[in-house]
Amino acid sequence: MVHRFRRSFKIVLPYFVFIASVIAEGATYKKCVPDFQYTNGWLGADAAYSISISPSKDLWIFQDTFVGLSGQRSRSGSKIISNSIGISSCINSQFEIKYYWGEMHSHAPKPFFDSKTSKFKYWPVHGFVHENIIYVFLIKVETTSSDQFGFKYIGVDLAKITVHDESPSAWNIDIVPFANSRTAFPGVAVHKHGREVLLFTVLNGEKDKSHDLVLNRLQLSKIEQEDYSLETLTKTGEWESGLKWMSAKRVLKKGSTELSVHFDSKLGSWVAIHTAPQFLSRYAVYRTAKSIYGPWSKNIQLLKFPEMDTGKDTFCYAAKAHVQFSKPGEPLVTYVCNSSKFSKQVNDLQIYRPIAGSYLIR
Repeated sequence: MVHRFRRSFKIVLPYFVFIASVIAEGATYKKCVPDFQYTNGWLGADAAYSISISPSKDLWIFQDTFVGLSGQRSRSGSKIISNSIGISSCINSQFEIKYYWGEMHSHAPKPFFDSKTSKFKYWPVHGFVHENIIYVFLIKVETTSSDQFGFKYIGVDLAKITVHDESPSAWNIDIVPFANSRTAFPGVAVHKHGREVLLFTVLNGEKDKSHDLVLNRLQLSKIEQEDYSLETLTKTGEWESGLKWMSAKRVLKKGSTELSVHFDSKLGSWVAIHTAPQFLSRYAVYRTAKSIYGPWSKNIQLLKFPEMDTGKDTFCYAAKAHVQFSKPGEPLVTYVCNSSKFSKQVNDLQIYRPIAGSYLIR
């Protein structure tokens, strides 16, 4: 695997079978329930975005991740890296996943998407596939204190992953600057439609912490020419060049830094799923709209996080749906629970890994 920041360095990951020619443009329904077991030194993570890359395989994207040596089953003595990935398969209703990161099973592991600087780390979010190339949006995160919430977003880069053959050692990862705003962060949910890619952009920064979401778009004809210039949907309903969050239409108000947006054929509506906007909320909610551009309904409770009844230190977040594992009207949703006590986070293996379940939308 070769990362490029307009310069090259090489990280070799373990081999797995991956056929670029069958990368899917759309998601094929997979009759599996994701189960994120602790295997091969992977010891838990949050976020859990997914991108369908073939009729039977998916790319899973995780943020802060506990990793250890091969065969390690305890977080004690493990390391925390800013991101990792998994490749899952769903064959005969059996879900299997293999995890990957840089310098696996060493005493100095590295994230899969490595910023190569101490100034910021990458928290990858959503992405899309186009012409056998995987694009992943990488939020640049600066640490501001040792507190659990001591961080801030400072921009977004874009990873372009070119797969030439079956070995990940041949993956070319070109990371390019994408958005320099310290307020608006594109790519927290992505929908590819025709020759356009719609990006949900969360407002979560120095000048606006509302978590409102605006819409940006990329033209595939420009992407093919390595032109990643954005357009913004404005309050007047027109598209304007650039990331113009101040004049943008606020498509989803009081959303979340992580969410999913998909079309549900049974409901005949678009569905957005995220953690409720209240700080340390006990609920995941959904909203519906006849058009992806809105208007969107008010929040409707989808599920209550039962784990938050086990102690005041436990909180849950990162709720989102995965359309390729969802039945119409019954989205497959993942979320993650954590603890404000680091000792519990290390010792309690029931927390800090994605939890998956299907929920009826009534």
